[in-house]
Amino acid sequence: SFDRLARTYSLRLAQATPPTPGQSEKQPMTLPMRVALFDANGVKLQTGFAGEVADEHVLILDAEAADFVFTGVSSQPRPSLNRGFSAPIRLADDLAESDRAALAGFDDDAFAQWEALQSISRALILDAARRRDPAPDPSRLESLIEAVRHSVTRAAHDPAYAALLLYIPTVGELVMDMKDADPTAIHTVRLEVRRALARRLEGRLVAALDADEAGVFDASARSAGRRALRSGALSLLASLGSEHEARIVAAFESADTMTERLAALTALSSIESGSFDLALAAFESRWMDSALVMDKWFGVQAMSVRGDLRERIQRLAERPDYDLRIPNRVRALAASFSTGNPVAFHAADGWGYRFLADLILKVDPLNPALSARLGTAFESWRSFDAPRRHQAEAQLKRLSEATLSKNATDIVSRALADHS
Repeated sequence: SFDRLARTYSLRLAQATPPTPGQSEKQPMTLPMRVALFDANGVKLQTGFAGEVADEHVLILDAEAADFVFTGVSSQPRPSLNRGFSAPIRLADDLAESDRAALAGFDDDAFAQWEALQSISRALILDAARRRDPAPDPSRLESLIEAVRHSVTRAAHDPAYAALLLYIPTVGELVMDMKDADPTAIHTVRLEVRRALARRLEGRLVAALDADEAGVFDASARSAGRRALRSGALSLLASLGSEHEARIVAAFESADTMTERLAALTALSSIESGSFDLALAAFESRWMDSALVMDKWFGVQAMSVRGDLRERIQRLAERPDYDLRIPNRVRALAASFSTGNPVAFHAADGWGYRFLADLILKVDPLNPALSARLGTAFESWRSFDAPRRHQAEAQLKRLSEATLSKNATDIVSRALADHS
């Protein structure tokens, strides 16, 4: 709260730590909260706190709640909190979205700016998904896009950071903040946000993709940043469908490193055309003798959101080089699918759950530790909506009735017991 007459600004901080097994009551932690105050024009204010005048202060919260008062505050401020990720916390605040967007545009702390954009994106996508509305609120979407555009423009000197600013929270991250989650609904809204962002930044993204790069590999941080920005540009441009397909194919074919080639391949995976399979064939031909790289080839396909994914997964599982006795290969397909593709794994008809349960039953006699690890993908099943919960519970009960190894049985039993 701001007191104009007294020229003071009061900030109340409170903390809570959820209980964990064996420790139901948590004592307050000691949390360093780095804070700066900005005025309406984006100017960082010089303020007094604890006898010191500065444009940034570190507050120490070591109680359940405490009030901190800044003096010499000339106008209504916008607080930039937890700057530099000074405390390893999840922060909830009462900032208006307009204030958050403004901070994202002019904050001079990289983490605070990035987190502001992430908070806006999360709220925008989740609010629409909860309403079962495939389109995000137009005015809020415009506010987000403008904040990202301004932030990326300011980060022109730091391409690695600009790449991070283009990041939109994944479906896997978003479902953790939604009760009775519907991953398909979240994916639909998220895709609309990414398309709108790609459309607005299209010229800038194409320029990043077409920027000249030396033919000889450069391991410097600057060059790595440019490669990261091109990867982000590929991903966003792919959300526009076939419009930039030729450009993405060209990026795949001209890539100097496996990482760059993989980034282009991943971008092509979201475009429903034959270019993805052609690129897959070329990638396999080049890297087929490298098991670790081919694991990535399996993973890219398992994490793709495509109309032919079910048939693709089955074909991959029938390949001669998909050996249930090789843990890395099983993880490359099954773990990538179950943990990296929440849209498909949590399909409402339960196909993904059945696929994983079938695999656990096959793997358990060969590698109990691996089957137990695969079973952890079911741990979040209670977070989803009723149709998905019903399908997941059916597969968990099926596994519980089978003769599994002790570790796998423990994972399944714990998942079912937590529900009851």
